[in-house]
Amino acid sequence: MHYTLSQRIKKAKRRLTNIFSLNPKSVHNAEQVEAAEHTFYEEYLREGMTVFDVGSNIGTTAAYFGNKVSASGAVHCFEPGEFAFRQLKLKSEQQIHPNLVLNNVAVGACAGISKFHIYPESHSSWNSVERRPLENYGIDIQPDKIIEVPMLTLDDYCQRTKVNFINLLKLDSEGFELQGLQGARKLLEEQRIGACVLEFGQTTFDQGNSPRELLLYLKSVGYDLHNLIAGDPVFPGGKFAKTAQFAMLIARPSQKIRENQ
Repeated sequence: MHYTLSQRIKKAKRRLTNIFSLNPKSVHNAEQVEAAEHTFYEEYLREGMTVFDVGSNIGTTAAYFGNKVSASGAVHCFEPGEFAFRQLKLKSEQQIHPNLVLNNVAVGACAGISKFHIYPESHSSWNSVERRPLENYGIDIQPDKIIEVPMLTLDDYCQRTKVNFINLLKLDSEGFELQGLQGARKLLEEQRIGACVLEFGQTTFDQGNSPRELLLYLKSVGYDLHNLIAGDPVFPGGKFAKTAQFAMLIARPSQKIRENQ
């Protein structure tokens, strides 16, 4: 079908409206977002799958993944925080299936040493590479300390451990998801990741990233990005930190690429 210039402009505007929506009716609360995420995992995960859990924190989700993929599968966990990693290790020791592969490291765009901000143990899920400006959101909590942690890329890790295919890559690294994906460029370009589930929200901006960067990067490696809640905009709340709303997104190989394979 051929479109006139006017029709193409209208079509582009509708697409941008869907991606960067400020319509509160399209925004769901955290419980609904997490329910949609859980539903996806329930329907998608199978025994024998390989899962990468970047930002495992204390291991609650990793343990769930381990039970879903069973003894024939594996869950590779990446958690740089000291307290969180100790809890993750304890969780691993309690697993029915000993299938959690633990890595006390950060995941990023390049290998090396990175600063890592450690928040109080009760808020260990806020640990992040860059300091979060929580005061901008009315939260009076500061990091307890800043430590240095080893950082690796998923491309290097998979080459070293001989992981050929990742069925599910889950990234919850407090806004550092784009950098984790940049370090998996080879895996993505070769379509060796079945699905990527990642968080979007104020944390995205706190780490110096933008929705546009994330969208364009995934497009450049052949992946389409959608909200896990069907019909919701990809980036609810728009292009600014103060209006951004929590969402879980999913990236999969683009339909065009799948059709050509």
